[in-house]
Amino acid sequence: MIPYQNKKSLGIAVFVFSFMLLFVPAGIFGQNADVLYNLYIDNDFNGLKKELDKYINLPEDHPDLRFYRAVFYADGEAAQRVYQMVFESSDARLKLLAAERLYKYFYAKGYYVNAEKYQKYVAEHEIIRTEYSKSQTPDEPVTDMPRIPVADPIKQPLHFVQVGAFGIQDNANELTKMLATQNIDAKIVKRKFGETELYCVWIPGKASFEETLDYANKIKIKYDLNFRIIKE
Repeated sequence: MIPYQNKKSLGIAVFVFSFMLLFVPAGIFGQNADVLYNLYIDNDFNGLKKELDKYINLPEDHPDLRFYRAVFYADGEAAQRVYQMVFESSDARLKLLAAERLYKYFYAKGYYVNAEKYQKYVAEHEIIRTEYSKSQTPDEPVTDMPRIPVADPIKQPLHFVQVGAFGIQDNANELTKMLATQNIDAKIVKRKFGETELYCVWIPGKASFEETLDYANKIKIKYDLNFRIIKE
């Protein structure tokens, strides 16, 4: 029979050992977060996938695991939800990665107002890349500032307010002349829809989709012209 005192000591030892088993993997992962980051910014997605496989039995409690696993999701909306959660709750470096992913997602969907928000965040936090470079050890000389893998910079689309589409060019000319009397510069663009050619009257938009929409609504109210926002 094991004495009571020994039983108590044994119980404490088992508890401590179990506690260590629970948290050691997360600690080991935390030490390798930079490995995942560097694989990601180097566009080494095969290497990233292999590295993630080492933690396949770990839950997604760590934001780095959530983010890098979401990169491989086939469901874009599910990935977007993860990026959003990471953006709202993570440290600066991971938040910047999530912001770039969210920008690309919303831009591809045509949600330019949302995309512009994250693009602005990325532009305002470029310093994070520099700080990461400075934090590297002397044994790892920095030759180039780490780059987050994004597509080539996408120019903001040009927006136009279409206020008319006519089968007869003279009608488009008349509307253009009327707008000119109001100091509104408009142009006629010929577009083909199936077998039909239309003469469309376009007014140049503003710097962003949101500003263009506001401008178009003012035109509608003042001149009773229905409109469409055209992105070129």
